[in-house]
Amino acid sequence: MAATMRTSIIDLLIPWAQTIPDSIAVRTPPGPDRVSLSQLRFLGEIEAARDRCRASGLRPGDRTVLIAPSCPEFLIEFLGAHAAGLATVAVNPLSTARELDYILEDSDARRLVAHPAMADAGRSAASGRGIDFDTLPLVGNEGPSLRLREDGVAEFDHVEFDWDDLAALLYTSGTTGKPKGAMLSLGNFIATTDIVKEMTQTSPDDRSATGLPLFHVFGLADMALPALSAGAPLTLFPRWDPQAFVDALTEDEVSIISGVPTMWMSVLTNADGAATPNLRLVSSGGAAIAGEVIRKVESRFSAPVAEGYGLTETAGLGTFNPLFGTRKVGSVGPSTPGFEVKVIDPEGSPLPAGEVGEVVLRGPAVMLGYWKKPEATAEVLDDEGWFRTGDLGHLDEDGYLFIVDRI
Repeated sequence: MAATMRTSIIDLLIPWAQTIPDSIAVRTPPGPDRVSLSQLRFLGEIEAARDRCRASGLRPGDRTVLIAPSCPEFLIEFLGAHAAGLATVAVNPLSTARELDYILEDSDARRLVAHPAMADAGRSAASGRGIDFDTLPLVGNEGPSLRLREDGVAEFDHVEFDWDDLAALLYTSGTTGKPKGAMLSLGNFIATTDIVKEMTQTSPDDRSATGLPLFHVFGLADMALPALSAGAPLTLFPRWDPQAFVDALTEDEVSIISGVPTMWMSVLTNADGAATPNLRLVSSGGAAIAGEVIRKVESRFSAPVAEGYGLTETAGLGTFNPLFGTRKVGSVGPSTPGFEVKVIDPEGSPLPAGEVGEVVLRGPAVMLGYWKKPEATAEVLDDEGWFRTGDLGHLDEDGYLFIVDRI
């Protein structure tokens, strides 16, 4: 497949630097301090971040911890570290120094980088572990820009990954025990990006916006990277403000938005309505969304709400109510392209439609396993690639999944 020829997430961005170099790649919310980075500016900043990673003495395969809100600086650092061959450990900016200390120890990270507005806990944890600490440089509308060759070709020096090389460690605790690092590979990220773009038909004509946290797989793998790899301008909200979000939908002519049910409820409750004529898709995940909320959001935005289901361990993918096709309220949809879903009994045998059992998933976005935890990996991932989600659910006759509870 052509997809296997791509050796870096950077390969998803290069075509747009060549074809639409001056178009917006990523931007902050509308306002007097707005920062808008073109395709060339964005890659120029990523180059600078790559060079900082190399100058720090880290080598391909090393881990670096990243603490930042949903802002261009997060994506620049994540992609710059990736270009240098590093695996990023993206963590919740609200993590305490104690929580960070555990992650630093478990991941064997050699460097921690934090946004200056949320650096204290990271600085303390890094100092306690004796590892390098840096604050993210804040970007503006002026700065480094990728240079195109005279023939218009964009050249970007980056480390080449194998399909199964570790690209990110995202820690998840599930419901019990200490957090475990879900190992997501280059192949997981590329597959997720391709699948999401296929499901949503995202193109350079789209405009995306989200307030989802980028340290979480939904915001990073299922929203930000598909938009960037489709050449669709991405508006990021580092702090959730429902009114500012709704206002931006009109100003930025946004066509795709993603969030979790609490975001949609806050919009319904706290944001006055401006027209959103360009909006064509509201993607919801992270938790079940009530049917009444779906109906109100669809009425409010005149756009369909498509609910999906996935976990950190599956790069956020698994099932998705189709944008083009039947969407069933109360269901999280049929399996996404490239994925299989089944419901099993305690002995592992598939159950017929309508019977409740454990939901298991298989597909190209399923993690490599848990970092340094082979026993925990073996408990959830079998030799055939099936991942045990720990969720109870049932399938209907059409293959649509309904989540019931946690085991």
